[in-house]
Amino acid sequence: MLMTAASAASAQTAAPTYAEKCEAAGHPDWAFGGEDTPLQYRPLFGCSERSGPRRDADRQFVEELKAKGFSDARLGDELIGMGWKWLGAGQLPAALNRFNLAFEYAPENGEVYQGIAIVMANAGMPPRVAGYWFRQAVEAPEGRSGRFADYGQFLTMQGDYDAARPQLQKALEKEPGHAWAMMHLAHGYFEQGKVEAGCDMVERIAAAAPPPGGDAARFRELVGHWRGRAAKAGCE
Repeated sequence: MLMTAASAASAQTAAPTYAEKCEAAGHPDWAFGGEDTPLQYRPLFGCSERSGPRRDADRQFVEELKAKGFSDARLGDELIGMGWKWLGAGQLPAALNRFNLAFEYAPENGEVYQGIAIVMANAGMPPRVAGYWFRQAVEAPEGRSGRFADYGQFLTMQGDYDAARPQLQKALEKEPGHAWAMMHLAHGYFEQGKVEAGCDMVERIAAAAPPPGGDAARFRELVGHWRGRAAKAGCE
């Protein structure tokens, strides 16, 4: 009986640590930035086990959320939502911290990696680093249309219009009225001399509604810009 109990105890394995979960994903070392990248700008904390006051503060913060009765899935969503709020406020380290924490509870949610990618892009990290995390976002099974639109915008800004197009089209498949995806598609079409396709996209932009919560007046200005660009290109 004692041997059976001992065998059962030895068969039990401890839950994987944050670093072990991260390492299991097989992310390349360069995706976490260079050796001189501060920890506050390292995606997924660089797959390292942290120590010190910052780690303790994060643990206490998460424990307080758990005390409210959040399930792991709900906790992941809550942390992701906080990440977006910090991004909107321009607080990149705080935003990355929340997305990094969310990984432990929502590793399948593409918005974790989408948020990381946007922080990397805005922090001036090398394009291949931001691009890597955008690819993790669009390959994840969960996430909203914005991850495809944001990756498409990133590729458009890099001048890689051919690679951007399927991402932007995927955003429109998921959300046909996604005006920002339409605008980036139109830009790519016109830049590549695909005038007819660009003209068609401007028609869709003109018929689109302002994004929810967006500045309607600013949106109308942008529609006017695209109408002007279409006229210059010879659209009827």
